Amino acid sequence: MPDTYTSYSTDPSSPALDCYMITPSDSALPKTVRVIEAKSNGNVVVTTKAGSTVTIPVSYGDRISCVCTHVKAATTATVLLGYV
Repeated sequence: MPDTYTSYSTDPSSPALDCYMITPSDSALPKTVRVIEAKSNGNVVVTTKAGSTVTIPVSYGDRISCVCTHVKAATTATVLLGYV
């Protein structure tokens, strides 16, 4: 099947090309994400592409628009979706 998205931009404002459920861990994510969507309440502890570690309080449906390489094990939000 031809890939109809090969010419699409991966600009931060463009739609995601992939998504996956995130399991918090101190290891790097399998794919760096551009957006994390919370499907539960709690805190999300991320490491950004620039190397900063930040704790972000979230509620169901909140979106974190930041390029992240890690979602740390200290995260208390239990259901997270990562957009690539």
